[in-house]
Amino acid sequence: MPNAAQRRRAQAVMAGVFPVAIALVAASASASPAQADTQHHSTTNKILTDAHPAWATADKDRGVLPAAQQISTRVYLTGQDQAGLAALARAASDPSSPDYQHYLTPAQVQARFGATPAQLAAVQKWLTGAGLKVSAVQSDWIDAVGDSAAVQRAFGTQIKDYQGTDGSVKYAASSSAVIPAAVADYVAGVSGLSQAAVRVHADSAKVNAANAANQSCSPSWGANTSTAWPAGVNPGPTPLLPCSYTPKQLRDAYGVTKSGMTGKGATIAVVDWFASATMEGDANQFAVAHGDKPFAPGQYSEIKDASQWTNIDACGGQDNVAGEESLDVEMAHGLAPDANVLYVGANSCTDADLMSAEENIVDHHLADVVSNSWGEIMHTTDGEDLDPSEIAAYDRIFQKGAAEGIGFDFSSGDCGDDDPANYAGGGANCAGDSARKQTEWPTSDAWVTSVGGTTMATNAQGGYAWEAAMGDHVGVAAQGAPNWQPPAGRATVPFSFYFGGGGGTSEDIAQPFYQAGIVPSALANGGHDSTRAMRTVPDVAMNGALATSVLVGMTSGATYSEGGYGGTSVAAPEFSALQADAKQAAGHALGFANPSLYALNGGSAFHDVTAHPAGQPQVIEGIHVSTADPTRGTMYHAGQDTSLVAAAGYDDATGLGSPADDYLAKVATVTPLQPPAPPTNPGSPNAPVVKRIAGGDRYGTAISVSQSSFPKAGSASAVVLATGETFPDALSGAPLATKLGGPLLLTPSKTVDPAVVAEIHRVLAPGGKVYVLGGVNAVSDKVVAGLGLPGAQVSRVSGSDRFATSLAIAEQLGNPTGNVILATGDDFADALTAAPFSAVYGGPTGGPAAILLTDNRKLPPAVASYVAGAHAVAAVGVQATVADAGLKNRDASAQFGGTDRFATGAMVAGRFSAPKTVGVATGTQFADALTGAAMLAAAHSPLLLTQPTALPASTAAVLHGFSQALAGGSIELFGGRVAVSDGVEQQVAKAVGGRVES
Repeated sequence: MPNAAQRRRAQAVMAGVFPVAIALVAASASASPAQADTQHHSTTNKILTDAHPAWATADKDRGVLPAAQQISTRVYLTGQDQAGLAALARAASDPSSPDYQHYLTPAQVQARFGATPAQLAAVQKWLTGAGLKVSAVQSDWIDAVGDSAAVQRAFGTQIKDYQGTDGSVKYAASSSAVIPAAVADYVAGVSGLSQAAVRVHADSAKVNAANAANQSCSPSWGANTSTAWPAGVNPGPTPLLPCSYTPKQLRDAYGVTKSGMTGKGATIAVVDWFASATMEGDANQFAVAHGDKPFAPGQYSEIKDASQWTNIDACGGQDNVAGEESLDVEMAHGLAPDANVLYVGANSCTDADLMSAEENIVDHHLADVVSNSWGEIMHTTDGEDLDPSEIAAYDRIFQKGAAEGIGFDFSSGDCGDDDPANYAGGGANCAGDSARKQTEWPTSDAWVTSVGGTTMATNAQGGYAWEAAMGDHVGVAAQGAPNWQPPAGRATVPFSFYFGGGGGTSEDIAQPFYQAGIVPSALANGGHDSTRAMRTVPDVAMNGALATSVLVGMTSGATYSEGGYGGTSVAAPEFSALQADAKQAAGHALGFANPSLYALNGGSAFHDVTAHPAGQPQVIEGIHVSTADPTRGTMYHAGQDTSLVAAAGYDDATGLGSPADDYLAKVATVTPLQPPAPPTNPGSPNAPVVKRIAGGDRYGTAISVSQSSFPKAGSASAVVLATGETFPDALSGAPLATKLGGPLLLTPSKTVDPAVVAEIHRVLAPGGKVYVLGGVNAVSDKVVAGLGLPGAQVSRVSGSDRFATSLAIAEQLGNPTGNVILATGDDFADALTAAPFSAVYGGPTGGPAAILLTDNRKLPPAVASYVAGAHAVAAVGVQATVADAGLKNRDASAQFGGTDRFATGAMVAGRFSAPKTVGVATGTQFADALTGAAMLAAAHSPLLLTQPTALPASTAAVLHGFSQALAGGSIELFGGRVAVSDGVEQQVAKAVGGRVES
């Protein structure tokens, strides 16, 4: 009888506790941590609100930690221009970008985005000044160790012992931690102030090998059958499951043999923890035994240091993942025989050590693709959820990898949808503390490729036959027994869920750009919040079911043996090996694969895996008989993966599908997508028309915009009036104009402009209201009186400053639980394009989103309070993307911080689908752009920015991409020829294949 699949989860997962909870950055406050004496940007301390975990309650308080107890901490650094890093990572990975596959070196990434020497020095000075010893300085963090007293001095909080529900005692910060103002802008978060259970686990399980020689398994699906066991669901003899696949069989099935690719010139890194002492020898013995080449000298290498291994017991022992390591290395070598393989053994299974392993690969560009066969749940029954700042730390590593051309592949898990019922029913690789259905981490990160599992069958010729989802339901029996029984210690009934590929809809990660329009809305919006499209996993899938296990060789003790393994841990290195083969085919690095994978959706690159493969019965079943005990068998019902269902097109069981014979050729030749060619004849009646809307000055241009939008007298129910001398009120007021159905007009602050008054009287409907934005310094009482309207028709919307005025305007919108857009109140440059975006970002309450102002890179307290109640928070401009970095409702998919104002506008425009109108305004002054933005918002059209005399490349690229959608439409240029020159007008027309209106 085959033994029950061994749980690869760390056996001491609930016994050991380690510092992995990273504190969340929030608003500023006053506290008294150790101070640093250095120059700084911030004038206030930074509060890390989640340093005090929810589980550390007063009733569990067991007193202050002894002052001499040693604590290791890690301080995460903000670095430089996080929004710029995300933008560059996207541009380098997106086939629709002109910068596709234009990568940076690690040194360039560090210089542009890493912490500066001054920042590093300041943070170290603060830590050592509190009495901590700096033990390591990395590009993204600083490790420091010291006694509890020093830790408390550094972070302004007490460290206490707390007793958990299981009786264990672990320490935690008793309150929010405080980062002193001197280094507040440099610190993103800190780990080590509290302990948390080790939750990372490997995603594989083992079955005893069947013996092909005595026909206890099949050389291909259904080749051998048996009647010696209880009857199955289907009539007739039951198939014996395939013998565990060798690498050659996998190469044949997935098109590698046909392609002729071997991974030559590529390097695959494999990340696990600890290390086998016999890995290279085992891999060579396994390869030779099955007709493949061993590693050539220097082809295999390792990074490991047994003297630094920690948490060995909590991670299940130093040999706990030896089988996983063997599986990963042998699959990587087997499917890419000429690729270099680098094994990176983390010092433990904690997030801190695994992050260090990943960071080392990126900072030294040690590989082209990184295989990771491990993960963890994000939400637990005891409240020890993954912290948002921890997610951000991983995210930054993967973004740096994308910028350098490194791809990260992660197994999606082996517990299906991770429903707690899966564990209760005997799921083999399920977490007992899963709080609810969820996706695992890091596989659900938007910057990694999530690799799910399938049940892959071969045909009699050794080629691909069919695939179903990875989902094993099992029963066991002795030969001649009348019925199948549940496995010992598992479910109470046979054929309940046992083992299946992970997948589903994340409740934490917003839908990334590459999934939009491809993942069905029923899935993207099918998670815990149906109003937001979220990240779904997996992205792709390959063979990983226990029913179709793969053969692995390893030494245990002094004995080498081979056995069958299943899990998405099989699929992840399989896919990484294919990416190495694809690099060879392409002749260059492929980097972060997902945008290219989704660009290939629906074509011949993937097998579209469905629940019921052609020619197979409704219930796919087969029997496994091991050589260890041939008198007992296990019946597998395959392809049934909890609530995850393989279906036509993208699905949450197998993603886009599995690589087909054409995959390597297709993915290797993905090139920057060329937008549809614009009309070749600008004189065509269908060619887009470039129109100019301008007046003699900014006030006249606003009037011209109003007349263009509301040509009929008395057609506007309201008018929004803001000063034309500063930008913040007009920026926040544009959504109000959209909601009220009226124009945004500008006025001098202190003098009455008769032309503005005349336009208000022309456009305003009888009884309509004028909303005056800002206090009397913005729009004086003299100007209001000069409007010549009854007091009942004039309403002033204002606050004590620009930030308070933006809040007052938001309240006029009446959607405090809707979406919010943040833009800096200090500089208009990056914020100009926020106004049109507000019209398409309203959220569940409908209507335009409110635009609130940040104080440079910080949230004013009142704004922070309002934002806390919002459904989701977007940010336009680098300052705003920094200000909202610690918010729990931050929308990661709507953070627009380009390298300049033009790039930011191009990023925002990407959220508009097939517009019939696009606006272009100068990015060197605010007035024309803002009055035009109000008009565009009403039409759900984007605004792009330009230099007065030259069209920026980022703007031209977006216009070119919109050219087909703009056929029969228009491009509105706002402002006179000083603001937007005739030359730019012609460049705009050329970009869209249009003509300038005569």
